[in-house]
Amino acid sequence: MPILPAEIARIKKEVHLPTLVTSAGITLTRMGKDLAGKCPFHEDDTPSLKLTEKSEGWLYHCFGCGRGGDCYSWVMETEGVTFPVAHEMLSNGYIKGDREVSRLLACPVTADMSEEEMLKRVVEYYHQTLLNNDAAKAYLQKRGIYNEEVIPKFKIGFSDRSLGKKLPSKNRADGALIRKKLSDIGILRKGSGHEHFRGCIVIPIISEAGEITEIYGRKVAGRLPKGNPAPSLPSRATQGDLESRVSHLA
Repeated sequence: MPILPAEIARIKKEVHLPTLVTSAGITLTRMGKDLAGKCPFHEDDTPSLKLTEKSEGWLYHCFGCGRGGDCYSWVMETEGVTFPVAHEMLSNGYIKGDREVSRLLACPVTADMSEEEMLKRVVEYYHQTLLNNDAAKAYLQKRGIYNEEVIPKFKIGFSDRSLGKKLPSKNRADGALIRKKLSDIGILRKGSGHEHFRGCIVIPIISEAGEITEIYGRKVAGRLPKGNPAPSLPSRATQGDLESRVSHLA
């Protein structure tokens, strides 16, 4: 769902940028109508970071390195996240070190993970997404394949496009590496970087050794995105079909 300009403008006005800056361990001092502190983006011996309150909200600018912007820019720069994630963080009352917000927005994978571990984490992320998505569960119930025991047993999940938003910025080394690995294992599409199973019920096929050997996707509604393959799950799948596909796990 697109972020409305009016919502962005409201966030900019309501967020108190000095609070975000001081929560990052930066001491601010009053300089006339403005606030000043040492810039975190470069070696700063004297306070070169200035914060100014405008009618549209607080802005910051560093006279040393030239960095500047609003509360969105600050979160994106300091946390290495994309604009949608910064918006979600600010909407949830983000303050540096806020454990609850960090937990909700934490990226489920890290750059140092092996591709196998990364795939398992993504499958678990999709599974938790399904458990928290009423529309996806309603779709499975309508198809007659929702079962309180089957869903967790086989780690059936749902891709609501939120995974990509939680990845570190692609302009950062860890963000670029994570995206490459996710692309290599087929979670992200090469070129666009979009989630391959976006909008799909996700069904992993897991070996007896616990390895994920395949993933099937079934589009919940609407047309498939251009370039997406047809869903692998049979169009008239039943609970029995799911059981037979993963019977080796029983």
